[in-house]
Amino acid sequence: MIHIVYEPLLAGNLIAQIVSTFTVYKDQNFEIYDQNDKEFWTQREAKFELDPNIELVKGHHYRFKHFLNYDKMIFCSCNTEKEKRLLEKRVAHVKHGIMNNPYLIDIRVFYLQELYDYLIERKKDFYNMPYEDIWDTKKFPTTMVNCLKWLDLPYDEGKIKYAQKQWIKSNIIRRSKLTDEERSAYYEYRDRHTHERESQIRRARSV
Repeated sequence: MIHIVYEPLLAGNLIAQIVSTFTVYKDQNFEIYDQNDKEFWTQREAKFELDPNIELVKGHHYRFKHFLNYDKMIFCSCNTEKEKRLLEKRVAHVKHGIMNNPYLIDIRVFYLQELYDYLIERKKDFYNMPYEDIWDTKKFPTTMVNCLKWLDLPYDEGKIKYAQKQWIKSNIIRRSKLTDEERSAYYEYRDRHTHERESQIRRARSV
């Protein structure tokens, strides 16, 4: 069993789709990402064929020690501020209800970061998939090829590049379809949250 540990908006499903291409679904249809009209992003994801031996696991669903039991684990990490900003940019057009709340994004990202540190401290073997790499057309093919090698699977860099291209293009198209109101609503909410959080930190330091 291959476990992909992630949080919503960190492209865990894309990684599962690509891995499945090199296990049982060689003709994975990445043209599905051209469908950018009515369906929610998560509804469209359900159209992809995923290997039943792949399990997508949200990091916050279990206690840290649970993850020590996983053999083949791909960890979709979000360890930098740049990666967190990339995640937040997807909220408006992916319309993932749970992640529309900046407080929950903070909690889930912090939890994932703490889980990552816990696994490193315990020298747990896993494959790190930095979120920043998924957006980088130069880095991602190499990162994904190395992941497939780590899983002892075949690979085709051309297919990986095409899957990434389709995914990024779909994100760009969906973001461009947002109304001005939709585009600004989340960021106003997020900026207000950021200001409140910084104020709380300053108050805590002054105690």
